[in-house]
Amino acid sequence: MPTTPWITGAAPTVARACTPVSTGLGLSGLALFAFSGGFSVAAMNTGLALMLLGFLLQARQALPTLLRDPLALLVTAFCAYVVLRGLLAVYSSTPADPDRGHLGQSWHLLRADGLLAVAGGWWLFRHPAWIRRCLNLAVLSGLVGLAVALTRAPRLPWEGLVRLKTSASPNAFGLYAALVLLVLCMRPPVRCGTRARRIMLMAGWGAALIVALLALLWSGSRSAWLGAMIGIPVTLAVQWGPTLCRWLATPAGRRPAAAAALLAVLALGGIVATSDTVAWRLDPGEAVRSVRDIAAGDWQAVPNRSLRYRLMLWRSGATIIRNAPWLGWGPAGAQPAIKRYAASEVKRFPHLHNMVLNLWAQLGLVGVGLFGVCGIVALFRGLRPPAGSDVPDNLVRLAGGGLLTFFLIGQLQIRYLDPTGIVPNSLFLAILIATGLRARATGHRDTPGHTP
Repeated sequence: MPTTPWITGAAPTVARACTPVSTGLGLSGLALFAFSGGFSVAAMNTGLALMLLGFLLQARQALPTLLRDPLALLVTAFCAYVVLRGLLAVYSSTPADPDRGHLGQSWHLLRADGLLAVAGGWWLFRHPAWIRRCLNLAVLSGLVGLAVALTRAPRLPWEGLVRLKTSASPNAFGLYAALVLLVLCMRPPVRCGTRARRIMLMAGWGAALIVALLALLWSGSRSAWLGAMIGIPVTLAVQWGPTLCRWLATPAGRRPAAAAALLAVLALGGIVATSDTVAWRLDPGEAVRSVRDIAAGDWQAVPNRSLRYRLMLWRSGATIIRNAPWLGWGPAGAQPAIKRYAASEVKRFPHLHNMVLNLWAQLGLVGVGLFGVCGIVALFRGLRPPAGSDVPDNLVRLAGGGLLTFFLIGQLQIRYLDPTGIVPNSLFLAILIATGLRARATGHRDTPGHTP
């Protein structure tokens, strides 16, 4: 049968016509998505829809490229397992154990732990200049979020006890503030043209750094404080440690470094000493009694209610996992399992307040194993950037350090449903996927190297 010419030429023509449209949709969605993290669920979902729509229009070109990258392949495999586990949970539901929203919870897991990272990684691979733009938008979003939180607070932080928040909880606000603080610490304006421009940018950077630190402190989130105190110094040491050691070895470097360290300690001490919220959340006497009760094994006597609830949930989590170790209870099965096995005091909680335990309870050892492998590969790539990539090393290490900080905070709180967790986690993963694709495009693999 003769082939009709306009049919054979239709697909390439449509593909060419869709390229500017899909790129515009993808990049505008990516920008809106990056800007939404500090304060707006609606903006996040709108950006998500635009970014995925643009990605789908280029899926025929994007998927073969993405699946050649180990990290993108692992994230895609995790997403596929989440979908399959949700379908299996729906299929195996019975009248005695009905479906409790497994597919809906599967979507939340996909949105938070991979789907957007794969789509975002494609757009950042095609347009690497957008990495800096997205990070700038994420920082700006954090500053806007702080302004929103201050307007919603019943009183200002220096006027009495208050924990700032936006639409999410204070812990979510603290998580985002910690990640914004990391982004700022890793991107000082050291090379910015003329002296006047450098002074102006340094002043703006310093002001934003102080604002992010205040937002972190005023959130009152001890989990965010702990994650920031570990994740940020580790990331800074990996990025600037060798250079700083060489600089401190010279007499000219010691005095400025000592002065800067002293000023930083005095500034932080002054902020902590004058903040009622920080003093309220860090009660030394309560901490000593809590440690004593934990050492004695009397968890229910721990005076700190937040810590006591977490310890009780983690103990219940061990029982929940033991009863469904391999495939878990399904994407929406954690909360019913908590109601079934947990102590009456903590039955009301929707999750186990620990990322690893909660994923294990939902997806089993198979799911948490895939998640762990993805995390290890992402962390290795972030802390040791692949050779040949034109993405600057400090941005790659920033992404790796951001995921490390997010993981540390996730051992004490879970952020699946709000933009403060979804947006930064997806952006950091997308940057690492784009880095691998850029390195592969130049003929290199995931071998450690240095980007000039």
